[in-house]
Amino acid sequence: MGVKRRTSGVWRQASGVWSSTPGARRSLALVLMLNLSTASYSAAQQIKAGDLAPDFSLTALDSTVVHLAAFRGRPVIINFWATWCPPCIQEMPELARRFAQRGDANLAVLAVNADGEKPDKIRRFAAALALPFPVLVDPRVSTATAYGVIQLPVTVFVDTAGVMRIVHAGPLQPDQLDAGLRMILPLPGSQPQMPGD
Repeated sequence: MGVKRRTSGVWRQASGVWSSTPGARRSLALVLMLNLSTASYSAAQQIKAGDLAPDFSLTALDSTVVHLAAFRGRPVIINFWATWCPPCIQEMPELARRFAQRGDANLAVLAVNADGEKPDKIRRFAAALALPFPVLVDPRVSTATAYGVIQLPVTVFVDTAGVMRIVHAGPLQPDQLDAGLRMILPLPGSQPQMPGD
């Protein structure tokens, strides 16, 4: 199960009431807002494997604007994460390794900060892990909302046609990452697998 609250000690329980710093209150409000906005989606607006990935434009840490549509024709992993999320922190190095291993397959990884955190904090996090792929800032959490993100991490595997093959909520284990890559990276001379194949 993904993380729904901060576990870094920023939120503390005192007499059954959560107390927090202003930043933690902002994050709690964000989680509540995501839950409320997601609950208001109609069934037709819920994303699922087999749907076309919702397009987005976000600013990367290097100030370039990244459009998902520009990656059409390439396999893409979209990872929604936050700096305070332990499973997010644990899976980032594995995503970076797989990205480096699969460079010849034209694989793109887009790491979307889905907590509205300040760019300086995100930049320090990305530098500490030496992330080799674009780290995107979603300041209003609109992209995370469009993807129905209500917990972190969430990883979406998108094939070369822009179709979401797997939408995985929660920590991503290496075998799950391998399965997702098999869905979006065709073997030489073959087509990508379809869900359920």
